Formats: sequence, structure tokens, C-alpha cells
Amino acid sequence: MNLPKHTSDNCENGNCQIQEALALLQKLSLFRDTPLDILKLYAYLSKKHEFKKGTLIIQQGKLCQQMYLIIKGQVSIYEEYNGINYKLQQLEDDGLNYFGELSLLTSIDSFFSAWAETDVILLSITREAFQKVMERYPDMYSKAIEKIITLRIARSTDQTRRLIEKTSPHVWHDSDSKLKK
Repeated sequence: MNLPKHTSDNCENGNCQIQEALALLQKLSLFRDTPLDILKLYAYLSKKHEFKKGTLIIQQGKLCQQMYLIIKGQVSIYEEYNGINYKLQQLEDDGLNYFGELSLLTSIDSFFSAWAETDVILLSITREAFQKVMERYPDMYSKAIEKIITLRIARSTDQTRRLIEKTSPHVWHDSDSKLKK
């Protein structure tokens, strides 16, 4: 695996971006069981991004090629349906939130849009970087896939439950007898 050379450009004001990225990744549930040597590679290959308030980060229907971890700020997740944008979730920096994780596994068009609700700082890991690390540690690949899918299902379930809680029960009532026993 060819890794980019680490230069002093990655350090600002004595704080090394790689060390900051490593500290964040170690706290993230997605990487909780990942060995330190693998986390160090992810931190090394990660990139920091800044987006101004109101900036589109990921566009629904467009190719998503990286996962983002929120370092600072708030990001809202929307799904467009029949010309209307529905807010599914607001992610904040206080919960070690991330989005776009399925893009690590496959080339996929995003099924949501992500907007910067405030000025945000994000850390990204690209699919290419993820694949390079997994090529070096192939025995970890199936565990990583399982973790990503399990957490994505949990997030989808949580989003669905929150939407149901915000909706009047009569909207969900189906008078069609095929659902009745």
C-alpha cells in the first residue's frame, strides 16, 4: 500500500491533525473495536474539511465517496421526496456523529442530502482510503462491513421511530383489510 508522505503541513499551532483525527476515531462507535494500528492509518489518510453555514455537503442522488465525522458544528440530513425536502435528522458535534458511512463499502448514490446548519468542520475518510487499509488488513474487512451495516440499520431504525413519533397515529392507520389478521 502506498501512503502519502506525512509532512509538517499536517500540523498547525503544535497540534498535529493526525493526532486529533486519531483521538476522534478512537471515540467513534464505528471504530470502537478497531486495532490501534488500523486507526492510525485511517487518521493518516483522513482529511479535514470546513463548510460554511448553508453549504450543501452531500447531495441526494449524487455519488457519495466518503464518510464524514463532525468535529464542530451541526449538519442536517434531508431526504427529498415529491419535490419536498424532509428533515430526517440533525447531527451535532457533541455526539460524535458521522454520516455517509455506506460509501466506504460501495460506489453509491446518496439517498439523502447533508447541509451545514452552522459553520462546520468535518473529518472525512474516503472509500479509496478505506479500501487501501482493508487491503493491508484483509482479516478485518468482514468485521468492518458488519459494523458499518449494523450501525446504519440502527440509525435508520432510530430515524423511522422519530418520524413515527412526530406523526399523528391516524396517518399510519391502514383501513385496508390485507394488513389485518
